[in-house]
Amino acid sequence: MIELASIEAQLHSLNDWIVLAGKSLRHFYNENKGVFWRNTFQINRDRRVHPTSTNRSFFALYEYLRFLSEEDSKEDSPNEVCKILKGVSEKYLSLLPQRPDYVRQSKTNEINMFTDSHLLLSVSILKGLQRSVRVNVDIAKIMDAAKPVYDKNLKLLQRWKGGKMPYDKEVHDFVTLHMVRGLDAYSIWEGALPVGLNKLADRVKEDALRLLSYHFAGVSSKYDPSELGFCVALLNRFRIPDTPLLTISCIRSITESQAQDGAWPTSRYISYEGRGMLHVSSYEIALTLTHLLCRKIHQRNIELCEIVLPALNRTFDLVKSNFNMVGAVSGWSNDHTRRLGLIESWATATVLSFLINYHDFLVQLRQQLILEQHNPIYPTRSPVVPAWPDMAPLFRQADWMDLSQLNLISDPTDNEELTERLRSLVVRPVADDWLHRPLKPSIILYGPPGTGKTTLVIRLASALEWPVLILSPSDFLGRGLEGFEATTAKIFDDLLRLRRTVVLLDDCEEFFKVRPKKPKIESRTIGAFITSGMLSRLQRLHDRKWVVFLVATNSKLKELDDAVTRPGRFDYAQEISYPCLTAQMRYLQKKMNNVEKIIDIVKIALEQYDQNRKGDSKAGQVSFTHLDRLIEGINKMQKPTAKGIYELLKNLVKEKYPPPLVQPVRLKP
Repeated sequence: MIELASIEAQLHSLNDWIVLAGKSLRHFYNENKGVFWRNTFQINRDRRVHPTSTNRSFFALYEYLRFLSEEDSKEDSPNEVCKILKGVSEKYLSLLPQRPDYVRQSKTNEINMFTDSHLLLSVSILKGLQRSVRVNVDIAKIMDAAKPVYDKNLKLLQRWKGGKMPYDKEVHDFVTLHMVRGLDAYSIWEGALPVGLNKLADRVKEDALRLLSYHFAGVSSKYDPSELGFCVALLNRFRIPDTPLLTISCIRSITESQAQDGAWPTSRYISYEGRGMLHVSSYEIALTLTHLLCRKIHQRNIELCEIVLPALNRTFDLVKSNFNMVGAVSGWSNDHTRRLGLIESWATATVLSFLINYHDFLVQLRQQLILEQHNPIYPTRSPVVPAWPDMAPLFRQADWMDLSQLNLISDPTDNEELTERLRSLVVRPVADDWLHRPLKPSIILYGPPGTGKTTLVIRLASALEWPVLILSPSDFLGRGLEGFEATTAKIFDDLLRLRRTVVLLDDCEEFFKVRPKKPKIESRTIGAFITSGMLSRLQRLHDRKWVVFLVATNSKLKELDDAVTRPGRFDYAQEISYPCLTAQMRYLQKKMNNVEKIIDIVKIALEQYDQNRKGDSKAGQVSFTHLDRLIEGINKMQKPTAKGIYELLKNLVKEKYPPPLVQPVRLKP
């Protein structure tokens, strides 16, 4: 069983090693050319461009910049990382339109599919990078120059039913996997398979089954757990039949093949600087497993986590034990390499990517475990993500949000001013932020019952495409007043770990009402809780800026304690009143199927009630709940009339209690 405490401990340890790996990778940067040296033997000596090392390092450092920003890390300077990302973009990637061979060609392997796959990844993140680092390049021109690279490799992938490096070698799914990821990144958000890759998917499945049979038969000479890992990642990308069951068998086989020190057996084609030799390290396998787990978490499936987590923990131990320093340079080499004094930029970049993706997975797993403890409501539309969910943070754009959900809000204002303010002050700032992080995350919603406060919050969460948690007094008082503090501490500890979530404290006004200056003994417990517990925790939740949280109350604002309503505790306080006449009509038009036929008589009835209500101080206000029941009544009318609709509405508003099942029998005296 996975425990939150163990996740927290691993995350804490990962933070330090991610920063160490990020700083180590920067040692290899050639500032003059905007590229990365390949290894310690070439630093300050080699004038060649190493495109694979440069592109892998560029991609990993962008992930690192996002990590530093999301974790509010003070251990490294994001500005230094930004300078390198800017330099690679302007001095190396910008040359693709004029000098494609210079950007693509490796001296060891010339132009090849593996290098091209990483080039496609690099150019594909430029648009996302532009939101955090102002790079002076023509992104559209670079993307256009990369189109022939995309087209050529897609055709080769279709022809060979897999990837090769170089072109006269046999297919290896390490190359296949990276090229599919590169193609997907370039044609971002394309969930369906590119035309012609169905045969590739079938071939990958056949290879996975063959490798599994070698494993179960004990034919170790032909079993390659690393290649099986790449196969299973591709199977889940292609979503071909039987993938879920096959994935579990493959993962068990791969994890069983891992040594206790965290390494996997040497893959085929291992050599150093030999033409056509793939340098598949154990870190590559672990990185691929983290990508697979991120996909499963996105699908809210944590079945594989307990199987894979021990393997990732062992790889993390391998990372820690294989860290090396040569003079002022630090980092990693392929764990199968025996050459002394060797540290490689591409291996260090792979380690950095593994650590960050492992961290991402644990954060997502923690979030899923916490959400399931509190009965979340998930958005009706699944968030739009790339074909590889692990890459989603690198490609977030402002148009991800489903702003049409805001149009479904029951807005009581005349010209939908409330909807527009939610769009401009809450949703749009989140969409425009490159991390999708709320800047002003807290709102008090107050007003009479039946005005749609809870529904508004759910619609807001759907617009953000975030899950929503609704907490009521019973969640805090489930263990009575004696357990009040402990329960609240646990709930807020959970909330402080969440990201990109909407939290609603519903009907909790008793926790926030004005406290008497001289409280009675029986009210001291609640009063003390408010001042020392709830409010300080709300402040921490506000300052963390990872969730949008709202308090919905039927009380008036002046009835709430000053410590609650003071500026800085909540960013906005909005009254949700009864809908005006225009809002009533707008609501009915959205809700009623046959409104076109009877719109005029409905309007007459509503106008008549509104006019009569203004002249009668005892007449009740029309709520959205009344309108829902009015629609039910109209749908039952054989021939709706303005008078009939008016009388129905008047009776609905007048009702104080639910109708009885049967009328009571009154006996005559």
